[in-house]
Amino acid sequence: MPTTELMTIGIPFFFILAVVFGSLEFSGVFKNKGVKFIIAAAIAFFGVSNATFIETINLYMPYAAVFFIILFFIGYVAKFFKVEKGQQRDWVLMIIVVGLLLILLVSMQGNFEQYFKNLPINYENFLIIVAIILFIVALFAAYKHGRA
Repeated sequence: MPTTELMTIGIPFFFILAVVFGSLEFSGVFKNKGVKFIIAAAIAFFGVSNATFIETINLYMPYAAVFFIILFFIGYVAKFFKVEKGQQRDWVLMIIVVGLLLILLVSMQGNFEQYFKNLPINYENFLIIVAIILFIVALFAAYKHGRA
């Protein structure tokens, strides 16, 4: 299968499969995972058999990917702040969140530079300060995880 066919048919198929299977898993309509997979695969096959639907999926898939990344990131942060009584915080999760924030700041450098033109600090220095703060938070989280 050439790469072009994989990108135009394979990726939308797996995207539809994952979304439908995840929806069925989350809703709890069926208890058997095999049944959920067969239903999700059938819907995905029907979806990729329509060219207009594939074009629409390929058009909106980058936005959906960003949406799911933000949604999972918010879920990770919410899970860290939600602690059951008598349980310890998951400091490894905090280290992951700090790392993701640092990667996000570095990757979006061009988008934020315009806001630092009138400030006494430039974006590179701001990024270094934020990286030092996030590094200290990550060290603290690692220290707390080692003690727990």
